[in-house]
Amino acid sequence: MSKNAIGIRCKEIGDNEKRLYSLCKEYFGSENTFFVLNNEKKVHIPNGFNSVVFNENTILNAENLYWPKDVAWRCGDYCYYALWHSLSGYEYIWLIENDV
Repeated sequence: MSKNAIGIRCKEIGDNEKRLYSLCKEYFGSENTFFVLNNEKKVHIPNGFNSVVFNENTILNAENLYWPKDVAWRCGDYCYYALWHSLSGYEYIWLIENDV
């Protein structure tokens, strides 16, 4: 069986994001469920939630990626890069947003 992770793309962690996280961890497992966000604004990540946080100066810097001011909205694929660089052992990485 393949190992899957899911990232919840978000810019804040409120009730909607927490509900989606809870739903996703039922299917993927709590160890395979993550919030993924660009933390330019220093978003608070509550205890008990896995997360992958990236910004211009962290793990994506090595990719030499374009970094527009609205990167969190414009560049959803950067979330995949951040997950890929932060996680290991996964065959598939899924990405979802709370408004899906």
